[in-house]
Amino acid sequence: MPMTNLEIRVAALQFLSLRLCAALSLEQLEEIRQSALGGVRATDVESIQMQSELLKLLDEAIERARQKQATTDAMKSSAHLA
Repeated sequence: MPMTNLEIRVAALQFLSLRLCAALSLEQLEEIRQSALGGVRATDVESIQMQSELLKLLDEAIERARQKQATTDAMKSSAHLA
């Protein structure tokens, strides 16, 4: 069954956000999320869904960045203790 336009856009958004999020710091991701929350609100259903998907992907990327930072901090702490 072929994908709908929305499914194609969501897949593209997921791919691009994964690539982008891997290159950004936690602070940059949080800044982008705040900008997205304070920005223009979508009015049509498809745009609302895309905006919601973007925020979800940003939340997931922020959580991964926090986990990565915590792991890095723990490793640095262990190295200093050794």
